[in-house]
Amino acid sequence: MKLKQYAVVSLVASVLALSGCSSVKPSDEAPEMMAARQCADQVYTASKNKAGKTKLTSIMKDESTFFRVGDSSQETHHIQGFPYIESTALDNGKPGSSWRACMLVKGFNIPV
Repeated sequence: MKLKQYAVVSLVASVLALSGCSSVKPSDEAPEMMAARQCADQVYTASKNKAGKTKLTSIMKDESTFFRVGDSSQETHHIQGFPYIESTALDNGKPGSSWRACMLVKGFNIPV
């Protein structure tokens, strides 16, 4: 193989290798979980160096299904914890309101 051809092949191989390493892999995480993490991080970062308390915890989501056939019934639950944060510096007297506002912007209405 000539030196010029070798250089072209090496360049192409390098570009392909680098593009494979830098590609963004899709997340298996549910969109609402991803939004909850982003909002918790956002509120936490905004709360840094401000007077007041910041409490990072979780809220539980229970997706339940109830089947009834005649006299028999079956109930299943899928319980999942979502990152949740309260910041007295940002919540204006309503615990968790800044996190809920962030979630609403992302399309998730979280009732109080």
